[in-house]
Amino acid sequence: MTSTAIRRRDAVAPRDLRITNWPLRDDGPKVLLPVVIVATVAVCVASFVNSPATGLLALAALMLAMWRLWIPVTYEFNSQGVTQVLFGRRRRVSWRKIGGYRVRRGGVWLLPHDSELQVAAPRSLFVRGGRQLETLVAVVTFYLGPPLP
Repeated sequence: MTSTAIRRRDAVAPRDLRITNWPLRDDGPKVLLPVVIVATVAVCVASFVNSPATGLLALAALMLAMWRLWIPVTYEFNSQGVTQVLFGRRRRVSWRKIGGYRVRRGGVWLLPHDSELQVAAPRSLFVRGGRQLETLVAVVTFYLGPPLP
C-alpha cells in the first residue's frame, strides 16, 4: 500500500472548492494587449484585402478563438472530480480520468495522462488559482498525490 493511499484514508477530505476564471475581470490591463493585437490584425486584414467586411470577419473569428478571455468559466473541485461550468452546462471529469498535474505560475495544469506534454494535451485543463492558488494546489494534491515532474 502506498503512502499516498494511507495518507488519503487518514486525512480529512478538503472542503469543496469553487473557482471562477475570468481573465477580463481578473487580469484587467493584461488583457488589453491581446485585444490590441486582435484589432491590429483585423485592420491589417481589412486593408490588405481592401474589404472592411473581411476585416470584421477576421475580428469575429479571432475574438471567438479567444473566448476564454471574455467568458467566465467556473471550476468546482470535490470528492467526485472536477466540474467545469460554462453557460450553465456542467462537464465533470472524475479524478480517475486525470493522469496527473503540474503546478504552473498562477495555476494548476490537469493532464489526462501522466506522460503527456502540455503542448500535446488538447484535453488538458489549466485552472488559474488566483487568490485561492494554495487551496487549489492542496485540494488537487489530496486527490491526485504529488505533482508530475
